[in-house]
Amino acid sequence: MAAFADDYMILPLSDGGQVLVAWVDNSTTAVLAWRAADNATEAMTSSSVQMAATSFLGNDFANAVVNNATLDPFQKALQGTSNSSQDLAMTIMQLSNGPFPRRVLCTGAGGGGAYATLCAVWAAVTFPLAQVRHITFGAPAVGDELFSWSLQQLVDLSYMWSTPGDTLPTLPVVLPLPNVLTYLQDNDTR
Repeated sequence: MAAFADDYMILPLSDGGQVLVAWVDNSTTAVLAWRAADNATEAMTSSSVQMAATSFLGNDFANAVVNNATLDPFQKALQGTSNSSQDLAMTIMQLSNGPFPRRVLCTGAGGGGAYATLCAVWAAVTFPLAQVRHITFGAPAVGDELFSWSLQQLVDLSYMWSTPGDTLPTLPVVLPLPNVLTYLQDNDTR
């Protein structure tokens, strides 16, 4: 069941995590803070990782693939879960009383950071006039090089923080995923 207040809503994820959706800065900014379930990061990086295409990237990045353990709960948040009829876009529109956001901030730590990465790309496609910001802490890699490129091209500002002291699970070596350890990117494409 979703928790609701005038300026924020907490939606459950199918894996037991949550996303806090808030409307701030005099009704111009949507903030989406992702929290994964305790075991989600391990599931995202297990040796049985399955890759899948996203449905929201469009034709330019149609061949990009992402970790299905990350994608499945995120897509269910986009569609709404059985516990909640609220989907992500509907929640943002309800909190804003109609107007599209001028800015979107997607953030999370660990597995929540992986969801925030998907969310940033989705927000850039869904709200093309908005400035999208993406900040993660110790998040595992989400997709292949084409997905990473889509993040760089679509998202205005992206910071993926991790340090050698973070307990970042590694992805199976057989997958062609970019390394995010000590990665910091400032992308200004708009």
